[in-house]
Amino acid sequence: MVYTAHQKMATLSSCFAQLTHKAQTVFQNSAKVEAELVYLRAELIDAKAQRSVLDQELHTLLLQLHACQLQHLPGVHTEPDAERIRRRLEEELQQSPTHQHRLKEDGMQMSLLELASLHSELSQLRSENTALRNTLLALQSEVYGAKLTAKYLDKELAGRIQQLQLLGREMRGEIRDKLWRQLESEILLHRHKAVIRACRSKGNGTGGDNTIRASEPPLNDNRSQQGIDEPRFVTVQRETGEGLGISITVSTFVSP
Repeated sequence: MVYTAHQKMATLSSCFAQLTHKAQTVFQNSAKVEAELVYLRAELIDAKAQRSVLDQELHTLLLQLHACQLQHLPGVHTEPDAERIRRRLEEELQQSPTHQHRLKEDGMQMSLLELASLHSELSQLRSENTALRNTLLALQSEVYGAKLTAKYLDKELAGRIQQLQLLGREMRGEIRDKLWRQLESEILLHRHKAVIRACRSKGNGTGGDNTIRASEPPLNDNRSQQGIDEPRFVTVQRETGEGLGISITVSTFVSP
């Protein structure tokens, strides 16, 4: 028996060593992939900047080409349309980024490639920020759902325990089915209560651990505007032999 225990312990030690080795390998690969991602991101920004600069230079060269062709046309100085086109080409050339100078804070000129690189990096950061915001919203919705589940899970568990106890009792099928339906209705009732209270607390601008419970009165007196603690009139119709469904669980389910 001791030999068998030693073999099992040796097997567990070997598995743990292999798990540690695999985990270290995964972490190293993750670090390499992250470094490669940073490098590729920098290369992507540089490539976008160079493409932007080349597009601007191509646009400027096309404007210069059109201006030169317009100047060498015969009789171009006598036509008003040609003069208007020439002035527009000159204005576009003056407004071209290649003819504009951007100064840094220290007074030195910033090259067009550096400026395009900054614009490309800004665009990349904005896209990454949008993706991170979407991920954050998804995670917040998951956390909110987990908190909402935890609020009614304990009461639902108590109801399920009573249902299991009900299965072990010796009673007629009709009575057992009736009690089963009553327990199921109470479980659903507490679930809807938890959802409604969470929605109300979120609508009032409270969240997290500071959420105001629906049973506690709010601090301000404008309850009629918020729809909280308003009197509600409910009409319950039942037969003579039917119960309300709360007599059998009054010791377990206490309305918060």
